[in-house]
Amino acid sequence: MKFRNGLLLFMALSITVASEFSVSPFSENAPTLCAPSASMYVDDVEIGPLRSMKDPTSLELVILGAVWSLGEDAYGVTIKKRVAELSGRDLMYGTLYNALGQLVRKELLERSPGEPTPERGGRRKIYYRLSELGLRAFREAYEIQAFFWDRLAELGRTP
Repeated sequence: MKFRNGLLLFMALSITVASEFSVSPFSENAPTLCAPSASMYVDDVEIGPLRSMKDPTSLELVILGAVWSLGEDAYGVTIKKRVAELSGRDLMYGTLYNALGQLVRKELLERSPGEPTPERGGRRKIYYRLSELGLRAFREAYEIQAFFWDRLAELGRTP
């Protein structure tokens, strides 16, 4: 399955479904990536916190999943291969490194240099791992999507 429409589609649909069921896709105890005072309303009903600019895009979620699944072996080449395995997308290296840089700036990923290797001409690999905030964002995205698919199933609608 390829990721095309992204988290915003899931958010929009889950908001619609949530307002229909009067249930929030966010639990009160769930970690959030935005200010606790900012809330989203549909038809004057509070349904949860506003999404922040630190929220990952659909491509960034796939990359976070790739980094998480690779553990300590997450560097450019292995991440690119895992993204292809997970999503069917063969990213250009420029796209991958741009997204990795954005995830580091959003503080969802941490990067660290490896040891220099002779086969790389003495250059170091850059390794990536999910930060605490990145792991929370990854889990939150999963919970939002799980909520969305559960609500669709309750409506008798599955793809």
